[in-house]
Amino acid sequence: EISKKQPLCTNGSLCRVAGPQAFNQHDYRAYANAMREQVCQMKGLPEFDTRQCPANLKGESAVILAAYDEVTVDQNKRLRSTGLNFYNVRQLTYNHIKRRLVAINDKQALDYYSQFDYQAFKKQHTFGIGDDVHCSALGVRVIKPDGTVREVSADEFVQNAEGEKGKEKREKLTVPGLQVGDMIDFFVATMEQLREENIPPIIISYINDYPTISYRVHIVTDKNLTTQYRTLNGAPDFTASTDDDDNIVLDAKVNNITATEPDLWYNPIRQTPSTILYITSKKIRTEWVPISVKDKGLQANPDANTIIKDDWDFWETVYAIQFKARGDEVKACRNNPALTTDEQKADFLYKALMQKHCSVSDQEHRFNNPASFIVELANWFKAVKIPFSRLTTTTTEAEPVDKLISYKDTQWLLKVGNHYYAFNQGPMGPGYIPANLQGQKAMMQADGKNFKQEAVALVLPQSTAQDNVASAAVSVMWDGTTAHIIRRNSISGAPKERFSFALPTTEQLTNEYADQMGHSFFRYGDDWTKKEKRSLEETISKQKEQQKDIFKDEVNDFLGEDPLSVDSFSIGTLGINEPYAPMHYMVAYSQNGLVKKAGPNLILAIGKLIGDQLKIEGRDRKRTVDVVRTAPVTYSYQLNVQLPQGYKVSKDALAALNTSVSNAAGRFVSRASASGDIIVIKVEKVYNHYVEPVANWQQLLSIVDAAYNFTQKQIVVKR
Repeated sequence: EISKKQPLCTNGSLCRVAGPQAFNQHDYRAYANAMREQVCQMKGLPEFDTRQCPANLKGESAVILAAYDEVTVDQNKRLRSTGLNFYNVRQLTYNHIKRRLVAINDKQALDYYSQFDYQAFKKQHTFGIGDDVHCSALGVRVIKPDGTVREVSADEFVQNAEGEKGKEKREKLTVPGLQVGDMIDFFVATMEQLREENIPPIIISYINDYPTISYRVHIVTDKNLTTQYRTLNGAPDFTASTDDDDNIVLDAKVNNITATEPDLWYNPIRQTPSTILYITSKKIRTEWVPISVKDKGLQANPDANTIIKDDWDFWETVYAIQFKARGDEVKACRNNPALTTDEQKADFLYKALMQKHCSVSDQEHRFNNPASFIVELANWFKAVKIPFSRLTTTTTEAEPVDKLISYKDTQWLLKVGNHYYAFNQGPMGPGYIPANLQGQKAMMQADGKNFKQEAVALVLPQSTAQDNVASAAVSVMWDGTTAHIIRRNSISGAPKERFSFALPTTEQLTNEYADQMGHSFFRYGDDWTKKEKRSLEETISKQKEQQKDIFKDEVNDFLGEDPLSVDSFSIGTLGINEPYAPMHYMVAYSQNGLVKKAGPNLILAIGKLIGDQLKIEGRDRKRTVDVVRTAPVTYSYQLNVQLPQGYKVSKDALAALNTSVSNAAGRFVSRASASGDIIVIKVEKVYNHYVEPVANWQQLLSIVDAAYNFTQKQIVVKR
């Protein structure tokens, strides 16, 4: 049933919206109706009475006139029983209301705000603990230019059952009567009840999809919880207070936010003013409790070194006793006379552990725990008496390590001599640092076995465009208007990260490591039980069938559309010995749409042979913030196009394919020539930097434009 207590906390009181017992369809409807009624009656938010879009912003697609986020987190105990035994279960109740008042100025915004699709509720039972419940409610009012307000009826919402026995339900809404020139006042209220589990981190971002006139945030957390938060990228700090029950109250307000997040080459966690909140209970029995959480109350922008100590303590307390070194790998390392240095031994053990992970036949679970991988590798180093350093850092998708807010956001590495060892998603060579860790700040303990020593700061190496290369040699022959294409690829560094994991089968991965490392390492299936070996051929056949679909996806990714057919494919070396050793593979496919007849002549859409290229248009061509890409990278193509029999190409037609754009951000260069009946085109596109200053945006744009414009080039070949 719906609790009798006030569900909204605009006056500082905690939300308790839904009761602890079974949550069903009737409960959800009551919850949704109560939220729609009470949000409309919220006090103290005069911004939502605004009915005028500022004149200077009427050229924007939409303007958020008012935004309000309200978060409450409450902790209580629920009595459970097993037989005659009674015990308490900790329950955290999390409520988040997001309300927006938006002026709709054009059709693009109208389309954006006309459709809503969200998970209405979900219930999951854990034996001995009870139900976790998630539910969301939507409320919408349409405000016409004459001031008329129409609330969308609950009858307009369409609900669909999902999951086992309808325990998950989604709702969809097409907002009736919404038009350009209207305003929409809507909210999404989310409630989660989690038992013996902490809530996920909460991120408050102070930039929306459109300019925002007023943004207010109000947070109330239980006094018995630990509330840690970190402000990032110039986000405003909270004003902290307490309510009548001594619960923590946090408030912030920002006016006139003109910035918006670009859709392209943007990293919100590193560029958007935002605040990350970790609200946790030290009473949760199913989770490890870090040292910093043991003191309840508010911790505003805590010292990052305190959180790093949580991280080291987590390794020492939870992981250090796990993953003892297997005897076969340790013995092979010790008995290999070619391994004379610590770095060589560490490289060997890294590849041995990679083979162990690659031998898992289910790709989805092949690499699923970076922390486990690094701790196991550290234990192997210890077994062979290799001295190593231990590093804590964060990926580019998390806050920097010197602004760390939770040990859960970290990544671990090891260092032996000058070699770094990181968890990789695929068969990258030892010493390779993933692109999302390169150039990141890290904290290092020089003696990897001593958790009590002070850590020193460093910056992880950053690769160059010469390290990260995707090259393709493309050979083309014609059958009427159908092109038959053989593409031979060599990929290293960041481009290889994506495909080295997806393209090979488990058999190929396992066997290449075995071939490189010697007879003492199992080939695929060698260490299987008799029962498992009975299904070996079936397993290999199934993976090869899946590989066909994966290569079809690869061709689609390259072309931007499905090919007519994928005719064959193969994988050469995986490049597992050196950090930037390339992986080689070939794919042959057929493609239509590249040839048109023009009387006795043919028009070849020859530029499309370098694959789909990015086109930047509309509002994306304007840039006010730095460009953040994955990595500096080089793309190179050599096209060898066999002319149809009886046709030739003029020098002027070839000259039109020549392009040269080069500047501080990179370059795009194409050169065309002919040798007999073969056209040869060499193309190179280079992005010089991981981060490109916004001052260089026009230079970067010129490279992107040149690449896209090349794909539009055609040549006439004459009979």
